[in-house]
Amino acid sequence: MSPSLRLNTVKIRRHRWCFEDVGNRDWLAGSAAVSRWFDVYTLLVPDNESFYIRTLRQCTVDAAIDEFDSAELFRFFRQESLHGIAHRAYWRKMRDLGIEYSDFLRFINWVLYSVVEPKQCLRIRISMVAAIEHVNACLGNTVLKGDLFVNATGSLRKMFYWHFAEEIEHKAVAHKVLDRLYPGYFNRIFGALIAFPAFFCAVFVGTAYLLSKEGKFLTRRTATELFKFWIRDGVLKDLAFHLCRYFRTSFEPWELNDHHLASSAELPIRRNSPLSKSSRSLSTLLRL
Repeated sequence: MSPSLRLNTVKIRRHRWCFEDVGNRDWLAGSAAVSRWFDVYTLLVPDNESFYIRTLRQCTVDAAIDEFDSAELFRFFRQESLHGIAHRAYWRKMRDLGIEYSDFLRFINWVLYSVVEPKQCLRIRISMVAAIEHVNACLGNTVLKGDLFVNATGSLRKMFYWHFAEEIEHKAVAHKVLDRLYPGYFNRIFGALIAFPAFFCAVFVGTAYLLSKEGKFLTRRTATELFKFWIRDGVLKDLAFHLCRYFRTSFEPWELNDHHLASSAELPIRRNSPLSKSSRSLSTLLRL
């Protein structure tokens, strides 16, 4: 059996997120630059994952998607929806801390989902979802392997580790759908050539915007913090290596078996019962 077809990889975990311990906007090792980078990632998550659901939901009726694949897709939808709920909960704390993100969020969502998305056919959108899911899984591998949030505020460390662990768990789902419906190297790489630059451009623009609002964008301290995190600590090198694997003709998500990183992360208790009242918005997302 291919590693992509492993049973019980995608599990449902629900948790009521509370960020009362976040009293400082520079929650990651006291670094404004690195904290704001992951704040922007948080801002991108809910609408990005709604895009995944809108796209892959159209594939559940295709004859090439069997009963097992459909069940796995639904578990994937639930995981992604719960991610969106958690990150939106943190948005409220960001507002409380005075982080002004609304203009950036409106702009980036307009570009991605009002301008770009309607112009893409389903084949390209699935390819883009598979590519971004690889980015998420690579981030998850790098963050969990290096325990990069060891000096982060507790609730945010728990949320990000939970999120990235589940990105590793379901990293093969979108890839498998693409391979079922639109196989071939070109179909896979075409989406990556759009999605990889778009993702990192969006995060860079958002980080620059938030730091500029605080008067911290073009400063020596910001440059020092980013150099330490991305270069000296080896994060950029590690992430680039994993991203480049996607361009191999033989690429398969589970060729790197890092499931142990997901299973060893500190995660909320898994529950497979129906969603609680706090997660009602899941049903709305699944109807998008």
